[in-house]
Amino acid sequence: MPGRDKDSFINPEYFKEDFSVDAFLVKLTQDVIDSSKQQGLTTQGGRPITSEESARATIDRVQKLIQRFIQAEYEISKLGHDVAAKLVEVQQSANEDETDYKAEVRTLERVSERIKGGIRDIDARATRISQTATRVGDRLQTAEGLRLRCLEAQELISHLQAFSCHSAGEDFSKLPAIFTNDATLAEAAAVSRRLVQLAGEVAAAQQRSKAASSSGAPRAAAAKPGKAGGIGSVEHTLKVLEAYCNWLENRVVARFDAAVAEGNLRLQTQSVAIMIELDKERSIAQRWVASRPAFLAFSPEMLDDWVRRASRQPPLPPPGALKQQQQDAEAAAVAAGEPGAGSLSRSASGADPSKPPQQQPHYVEPALPEEYDIVVRQAKALSGLYKEVHASVKDDVAEAAQVFSEPGLVLEMFMSRLLEQNVQAALERLLLPSGTGMAALAASTNAIAAATAAPGADRTSNAANLTLRERARERASSIAASFSGAPTGSAGSGSAGGVAAAGGSAGGVAGSGGSFSGGGAPPAALQRQHLRLLAEAYSKTQRLALNLERVVRGVAQVDVLSMAEGLWPAFMGSYPGQELSWLAAAYQEEVQLLDSPELNLNFCLKLMAWNAEATARALKLSAPPQAPRNCRMLFHHLVAAAAAPGGGAAAAAGGSGASSEGNGSGGGAGAAAAGAAPMAHPGCLLEHLAKHIIGGVEFSLELCSVGGPASLGGLLAKMGLGGVISRASAQQVAAAFVGGKVRKALEAAHAATQVVAVLQSHYSSTVAPAVSGSVAELSAASSALLALIRAAEDSITAVLRKSVDTFMTQMERALTSEQRRSDFTPRDDALSFDKPTAACLLGTALLAALRDAAGATLEGPNRKHFLTEVSRRSYQLLLAHMTRYTYSPTGALKWKKDVNEYAEVLASFGAPSASDDMGQLLQLVNVLVVAPDSLLGLVNGSLRMAHRDALRFVALREDFRTAKVDGKTLLQLFSGEGMEGQLGQQR
Repeated sequence: MPGRDKDSFINPEYFKEDFSVDAFLVKLTQDVIDSSKQQGLTTQGGRPITSEESARATIDRVQKLIQRFIQAEYEISKLGHDVAAKLVEVQQSANEDETDYKAEVRTLERVSERIKGGIRDIDARATRISQTATRVGDRLQTAEGLRLRCLEAQELISHLQAFSCHSAGEDFSKLPAIFTNDATLAEAAAVSRRLVQLAGEVAAAQQRSKAASSSGAPRAAAAKPGKAGGIGSVEHTLKVLEAYCNWLENRVVARFDAAVAEGNLRLQTQSVAIMIELDKERSIAQRWVASRPAFLAFSPEMLDDWVRRASRQPPLPPPGALKQQQQDAEAAAVAAGEPGAGSLSRSASGADPSKPPQQQPHYVEPALPEEYDIVVRQAKALSGLYKEVHASVKDDVAEAAQVFSEPGLVLEMFMSRLLEQNVQAALERLLLPSGTGMAALAASTNAIAAATAAPGADRTSNAANLTLRERARERASSIAASFSGAPTGSAGSGSAGGVAAAGGSAGGVAGSGGSFSGGGAPPAALQRQHLRLLAEAYSKTQRLALNLERVVRGVAQVDVLSMAEGLWPAFMGSYPGQELSWLAAAYQEEVQLLDSPELNLNFCLKLMAWNAEATARALKLSAPPQAPRNCRMLFHHLVAAAAAPGGGAAAAAGGSGASSEGNGSGGGAGAAAAGAAPMAHPGCLLEHLAKHIIGGVEFSLELCSVGGPASLGGLLAKMGLGGVISRASAQQVAAAFVGGKVRKALEAAHAATQVVAVLQSHYSSTVAPAVSGSVAELSAASSALLALIRAAEDSITAVLRKSVDTFMTQMERALTSEQRRSDFTPRDDALSFDKPTAACLLGTALLAALRDAAGATLEGPNRKHFLTEVSRRSYQLLLAHMTRYTYSPTGALKWKKDVNEYAEVLASFGAPSASDDMGQLLQLVNVLVVAPDSLLGLVNGSLRMAHRDALRFVALREDFRTAKVDGKTLLQLFSGEGMEGQLGQQR
């Protein structure tokens, strides 16, 4: 840009960076404005300037500014032209540079493309070279492999030729050194096995070739008859090779046996390696397993002696002494505040709300001293035997890990033989009927049963009780058949259909034939002892298997638990058939010991305790998929109804009908039973409870029947009271009647309620957790429980209804027989208002006795509803009783005294409607008491009765036909005649 003139006002630097128009104008005009400010408003003489002078000065300043702006415009225009010229010059230079740059870029791009093309050519050539090298390498490897195979084949052919030329015999010293040198026996074993395979293949190929050529050229096949089988033939070579392999195997086995005897692990390891090369690993493993001390020590004689020592019975106390010891221990436990055998504690539902809730009633089995329990002794002996097995196995496993490079096979064989030869042999002697352990178990059970039996115990029951039981069984069978939800025909291998029922043989328990010789002992006790021993043996065997598996863990993977499970089908049999058989037999034996068929809570608690014991064993002895089904069968189990008489709930003892859940076939009988309705198995808990509850209900209902020596009339006649009844004698008769008839029924209802409550608790704590693994089994068990609860509730309702009916019938008869018409029309010399009538004394005594009996037996809603119903029907009975007699004014007061007595007793019932009903009855009695003139006010006022309804009670007045009110008789007064006049007078 050309240089700026000296007089120029415009500096190009103004337009750089932070350019501002205001600042630019200030710089242009600042000197002009500053000079005008310096002149001021006065002249040099100090005289103020005039307006004309001021205007002239302003015009001068404006002229200067105009000139300044014109000059600036000119300079700016010139400066713009200079800048534009410079810009054009710079732009031309940039265009030239850009053209040169683009030309260079295009040149570089052409060069880059040529370079990339060259690189691609190099990559393609390298790829072709690499592929060629790979093919060459593969061919070289193939050639090397073929070379090695040829060398190996050449070596094998030379060895094969040596064997082919060797004469038959045991002298192999002429063979190459590799086959006779002790240092190369492992290599000799591998080579000889290859030679045997090769000779076998050649022989097979010759056979195929001969078979193919024999059809086309039979003569050629017979042209060389003498060459087959001679030295140099394939057959001869194969024969010599097999002889050598046998010789080598015998030699290695002899060395292995000597090494085992000496405890030389190095030599054993070498022998095992040679046998592995000979493909004889299983053979040498069996040889090693057979040499273990664990098998040499367990002989049949040792096991028999072990069982005898484990089953030795200590001397028992005299008969009855052991039972007395149990009772003393129970009494001591009760005195210490602990529940004893068969002890009962009330449930929380019947307790005082102010007292802390108590636990549900439960049954505790009398404990047998441990020194007399043969199951405990045999289990301890089995545990000791298993400890010896476990201790001996540790060293053998460690030795196997050193001798065998891969000890999995030998340890699996070792554990399998250990379980089969040692463990199974011990279990057979303990659990099978043919074993010495079961004979000792039966003898011990007999001895314990004799020692615990009370002297003179009577196991028989009277014929009436048996008749009631049979009747209850029939009704219980129909109820049990209605239990829904049991999945009949479900899959499963264990069938309980063939197990023995009550009193039958326990042969089905063994699981592998045979029968127990009870020797007079109760079959249920023997079966229970066997099941206890079975569970103990199973637990200890599983613990042994787990310990053995832990020993081999880290050395090899051997599933010892599965091996141990494989031992038990021979001992389990048709489980849980054994449990059902025991429960059925135990139930029948216990029923025979009951004094009467009335409902017994302690007996039901015992049944539930047995079921809990069996359920715990079923969870232990059953496979996890089968455990819910087996536990449900113990709680409720339906089987096909037996075709023969006596089937059903009781199930024929020792019957052979197939269970609906089994997989066996029952022949023609089974086919006939298949169409019948399913019945509950006699061993399941719900069947037992249904029988007992229905039997108790039947018994209590028969006790409630009207009549007999325990009826109210019979008691009055027996006590010879005649017509003279005092309060004390009335209470005595009422207590005897209620205690002999009604109280038994109420106790049965209360016991049934308790049984249902305890059963629900038992189901929640024991059964539901056991069957919760299967939705179907849980649904079946809950459905069966609900069916039994409904049946029990219906039975309880029937008992309570029957009790009310019996009581009200007897009370009505008592009131009718003891109430005299003269009681309510007494003579003046026989007036006594302070004493109720004899019928009232008897009636109130009956109500009070019933109240006390209900309070002592019933609980909760049952007691409330029972007393409410009694109070309601008592009111109806008293109302009907009132209408049977005619009342004089004094007799009405006598009747009012009786009603007050009844009201006082009924008020103690706590029924909400009792006070209202009796209050209404007292108001109604006033109809008999007031004067005739006050009757209308009473009826229309406090009673608010319709006149036609009131007429029924007004007619009971002695003066009904003679009394008049305003010239009208009472009949006319209350029948509607003359009512309009009477109402007008009242208004």
